[in-house]
Amino acid sequence: MAVYTVDIRYPSEWMEASQRRMMALREFRYVDRVPVVLGVYTRYLLKQRSVGYEEYLSSPRAHLIHQLENYKWLLEHVREDRCISGEITLQPDFENIPNAGAFGAHIGYQDDQPPRALPFIRTIDEMEALPEARPQDGTWGTCIAWVHEWRKLLQEDIRVRFNGKPVAVHASTGMYGLGPFSTAIDLAGERLYEWLYEAPAACHRFLAKITHALVNMELYCRENIDPTRRGGIGLAEDSAQIISAAQFREFVLPYCRTLYEAFPGDRSMHMCGSSGHLLPILRDELHITHFSGFGSVVNPAYVGSMLGGKVQLLGNVDCWLLQQGPADEINRAAAHCLETLAPYGGYTLSDGCNVTPSTPLEHLNLMMAASEAYGLPVKHHNQN
Repeated sequence: MAVYTVDIRYPSEWMEASQRRMMALREFRYVDRVPVVLGVYTRYLLKQRSVGYEEYLSSPRAHLIHQLENYKWLLEHVREDRCISGEITLQPDFENIPNAGAFGAHIGYQDDQPPRALPFIRTIDEMEALPEARPQDGTWGTCIAWVHEWRKLLQEDIRVRFNGKPVAVHASTGMYGLGPFSTAIDLAGERLYEWLYEAPAACHRFLAKITHALVNMELYCRENIDPTRRGGIGLAEDSAQIISAAQFREFVLPYCRTLYEAFPGDRSMHMCGSSGHLLPILRDELHITHFSGFGSVVNPAYVGSMLGGKVQLLGNVDCWLLQQGPADEINRAAAHCLETLAPYGGYTLSDGCNVTPSTPLEHLNLMMAASEAYGLPVKHHNQN
């Protein structure tokens, strides 16, 4: 089989400038402007390249090549600050399904849509009886096997060049985003919300089982797949934003806390939807360090008042507005986020969250234009 080469062209001075911006961001300061990192993910990139999910997930080799080509398209078309190093780290991308797939959920595939887990637990007894997933089970096992295959491919017949020079590609795996509660919803569907009232003890046992499996998966990957990986983790609990603060404190907080404490370092939380009522818990009880990709329905002023200057923030221009426009409305929304959140420090302008595949490229690039026009913010009066 002929060697497949991916040639990425990206100005090195842009990469170096982005690196300086992102390093400064960790200290809640800016270099020359607010960084921009957009929720441009697989579903958007595949559509731009006229590739379907069937092809994308058809084999380890095809999957690796399409991820690299996606990254090339992103860097060469979308103006943002994502690229801060010539090295590339990738992991198998099955979207949000690996946790549920490891526990035995059936997966629904459509060529023009991300794969999704199909809830299959129908009763409390079935929830109680579900075996704990192991790293080699289901989609987790597939991901691990694909990483091993990728490493062979990267040695033998896939090459990547960055501005004409060979670049290292690091294949990794491990924690896959969804937190314990959202994983439980993928397995049981909306029934779980009812069972929180009907059978809270059983729900706690279920969530503890999922959490234990997630910890073991991450430990396995750190010890056997990527021993150099250190630091904290990021979780997504989108399915938890519709429950009350009291329920969140009982059924979500303890299990996310277990994961954060098992892997000390950054504590990133992603949460689409209306999460405003949970911000004090995220700040004071989970002690998150990053609120990454928060929903567009959350008032930026409230996010700033709750988390500004304490947590790194990324969000939250409405994705539907980014798709539909018009341009002057996108500019106003981006400017509002910048004026409201940038003065706290630690803010990255983004959408809120995961841009739609039909979003015009020129609409995405308005976000960088807004950041450049805004420049450096005046320090917020609440900052120390």
